Amino acid sequence: MAYRKISKKLVSAGAAVLAGAMLLGGCAGKTQSEETETVDTETEASESVVETAAPSETSTAEETETASETTVPEVAIELVNLEYLGILSEYEDQIRIVENDPLVDMRCCTYVDITGDDVPELIIRYNSDPENGYEAGADYYMTGAMRFFTYDAVSMEAVEMLKVDRTILNAGGGFNADAIMLDNGNIIVTTGWGDEDSELWITEYAAEGNELVAVNVLYCGEFMQDTDDDYYYEYEYEFNGEDISEEEYNSIRDGYIDSFTGVICRNPFYDSDWYQEDSWVSKVLSLTDYSMKYDDLVAMLGG
Repeated sequence: MAYRKISKKLVSAGAAVLAGAMLLGGCAGKTQSEETETVDTETEASESVVETAAPSETSTAEETETASETTVPEVAIELVNLEYLGILSEYEDQIRIVENDPLVDMRCCTYVDITGDDVPELIIRYNSDPENGYEAGADYYMTGAMRFFTYDAVSMEAVEMLKVDRTILNAGGGFNADAIMLDNGNIIVTTGWGDEDSELWITEYAAEGNELVAVNVLYCGEFMQDTDDDYYYEYEYEFNGEDISEEEYNSIRDGYIDSFTGVICRNPFYDSDWYQEDSWVSKVLSLTDYSMKYDDLVAMLGG
């Protein structure tokens, strides 16, 4: 653990190939009987080869037919957009509660390809208080979650890839998540909370089929200590559950910053004059931000 005098900082996963060869030949001096026997033997062997080869041809045809049946069909973007419009309609009320945040400009919808298949995904941020057992008025919310959706060309439906809870927390020091695309094709999503104590998780996700699976987790904890009226912060750093040093943590974090390519969504307070900017914030603000307002995305999708 690292110790430091109080200096408040913001901490914001066929076919088998058959081959046969027959050597056919005759030898001078053989009797007619021997020659007849040789021919009979060769004929039987030839028939045997034909009988053996037949299943291979059938198997190849069957496998070709199976491969053809499992080929993913081309995606009609109109169908993708129609599915996403249905999701947006389902979450409209809870999305608008977040967008109506009186303190910051919240853009809660993103339509961008994060899997590299040229078909965009839909990402939404919305009020998740009802899911967490909190009562919220129409103009206030305590927690927000993030959901990622993709289009499955076989079922011709939108399917959920990932849900991340508490990507917005309006309590104590508060928290707003970043979701960033990386140059290796993966994404990261930050989660945490902050006050006198704070914790931050940077989780890297990779697309596996229709799911986003956590492949790496970087963690930093900052905890205020009080000893004989002397306040200081105690820090903890982990990577995939193993303790690491502050230098190792910063190296991994810097590696993520260098690999940022685009913004799915970000902490809206980065635009505030009072926000303490660092290399992470500077890089995020320099990238294309694909997030947008609910009404703008609905109009773009033809709704």
